[in-house]
Amino acid sequence: MTVVSFRKRTAVTLVTTHGRVEIEALSQEETLLQLLCRSGIPWSAVSIFSVDDENRGTLVASLDTPMSELAGASEVLIHFNRNVNPLMFSVLSHERSDAAAGPNVSDYVYQHVDNASGSVENTLKGLSAEECRRAVAQQVHRFLAEHCRPNERIVVGISGGGDSNALLMAMTSFVGFPLDIRPVILQGIADWDAGVPRARELCEQYGLSLEVVSDARVRQIAGLRDKVDLVQKYESLFPGDDFEFLGTLLIRKVLTQMAKDLGTDKICTGLNMEDVLCESLYRVSAGRAPLSFPTRPLGDVTVLYPLWLCPKKIIDGCFPKYSIENYAMRYPCFSVGRNLYYMMAYTLQSQFPGAVERLLFGLKALAELKPASLTNDVELDTLMERDVPADVRRRFSQLMVPRAPARWSGEQT
Repeated sequence: MTVVSFRKRTAVTLVTTHGRVEIEALSQEETLLQLLCRSGIPWSAVSIFSVDDENRGTLVASLDTPMSELAGASEVLIHFNRNVNPLMFSVLSHERSDAAAGPNVSDYVYQHVDNASGSVENTLKGLSAEECRRAVAQQVHRFLAEHCRPNERIVVGISGGGDSNALLMAMTSFVGFPLDIRPVILQGIADWDAGVPRARELCEQYGLSLEVVSDARVRQIAGLRDKVDLVQKYESLFPGDDFEFLGTLLIRKVLTQMAKDLGTDKICTGLNMEDVLCESLYRVSAGRAPLSFPTRPLGDVTVLYPLWLCPKKIIDGCFPKYSIENYAMRYPCFSVGRNLYYMMAYTLQSQFPGAVERLLFGLKALAELKPASLTNDVELDTLMERDVPADVRRRFSQLMVPRAPARWSGEQT
């Protein structure tokens, strides 16, 4: 005869000033930390008590405690340590709106907060590719009407991915507001090179002539040494950093030169909502005001960010085919800081989707209150906000053709 023993499952309860919510552990091996993360409860916001049969509570010492070690308790109480309703903004509580049928539907959670009634309503809406394109075009058209003139010449940096497609679609579909759009793509990095055929296809689709800047021309404009593998050399000089830092600088320098050659002072890139939020969170965390957006004066040019209020998820929904091809070419990011601030941005957006736009408008106002003071660094041939440490300057110089020594004249911070 086989004897089967059943272990009593300990009740776990989230206790708030708005009531109690029962939470069920998946198994006896699940730890308290795993249970909290799975349930969307911030571990830093709670204190956990093990309660015995006589209703005496003991603070649980470790979040790594598995449920098996709490089997003797009559109940485990997770006390939220502020008198707020932690479930008020939960996106799990939502209404599902009508969605377009088909495989290429992009879901997005819209959150409406009504302070007067103290209510939050979440709507999970499935957006067809056409609806995504309409949403992006609406934002871009509004931006162009505010910051550009009809028939103005704009140099647009593209990659051949989903952002590029959505941006060009929106810029060329503004009826009654024609623009002289000059798309540019760089070569010299594997994923840049792979994007060239897609970029050509896009530009043909929109009746635009694509300027492909060769690897040699990119190096000449940026003052980089020849015959140096940029990715390998950069990562060897700056271990732990991501090539995106250098790549962004190269793109800006090349687009600036293209604008100068074409007689315009406007350049445009596909910086989207999460990009702007990530950058701004980093700046504020470092004790500096955000850099200006959605337009940013940089020396002789002004950089335009028409997609600054467009979430990446909706941008991807515009042209899924181009997006997935672009994702397939991406390389891993090892920069802790870049990972951190992007994850902060996406976590905020996922948990509080209705608050991100308000946060961005606040950060934008902060940037306008305290504009960054940029000075040209002669040796590095780029605009800098503060002096570059000698060690960083020395390492970076190994990528560059020697120039005159720097004569820093800006305010050191």
